[in-house]
Amino acid sequence: PVAARSSGVAAPIEPRRLGRPLAGVAVGLEVDYAWVCYRQVVDEWAQLLRRDRATPEALWLETNRNDKVRRTPEQLRDDIDQWSRLVECGVVGLGN
Repeated sequence: PVAARSSGVAAPIEPRRLGRPLAGVAVGLEVDYAWVCYRQVVDEWAQLLRRDRATPEALWLETNRNDKVRRTPEQLRDDIDQWSRLVECGVVGLGN
């Protein structure tokens, strides 16, 4: 599989090969509730990862685009930073 890890910097994320089987790997799935169709994609990824004995760790970014109460950019960066420490690689966004 090809995976990438963000350092929290605004630099481009470079895809990298994991270089080992997925068994025992914590794989991040970054999801935005606003992309309703993507929820099924993430469910499928999680099922396939569990089948291969990996541990999917989802990060849900927004509940929907109409929420009046939203996380500040700082809160969102903190959530992403904490999540990135839980995972070794990730599937981020629709570009999977």
